[in-house]
Amino acid sequence: MGNEFINKEQLEELNKAAAEEKQPKRKASRRKKKTADERISESRTLNQLMNGDFLTKKYVLDNFPFLAFVGVLVVLLIAKGYYMQELNNNIEKTKTELGEINAQKVTYGSELYWKKRRPNMVRNLEPLGLKESDKEAPKKILAE
Repeated sequence: MGNEFINKEQLEELNKAAAEEKQPKRKASRRKKKTADERISESRTLNQLMNGDFLTKKYVLDNFPFLAFVGVLVVLLIAKGYYMQELNNNIEKTKTELGEINAQKVTYGSELYWKKRRPNMVRNLEPLGLKESDKEAPKKILAE
């Protein structure tokens, strides 16, 4: 440790650790009750978190570039989640549009089939003065 400064909390923790080493260990099945000092220490920690005092600690300041890097990674992870959700919504929207277009294609194909049938063609061409020929269709002569 040398000439480093030790605050009261660290000193209390060191004293507690030394006292625990001296005491014989009890059964692991019993749960240890928290002492008043431990509860106060937890409330101090919570208070430091809420006030932002922990940000001025040496270990936080020394590791600030790493913490900033982790923060950027978290922001990128959240952004990726939103992007994937939007992409998924666009895929679903495109699938429904494709289904509608497919249905229209089938409908138009069916209409075209019925309009191209011979009786319908004759009926639609009569107002234009075109009639179906009564003559036999020309025959193809094959030369051997």
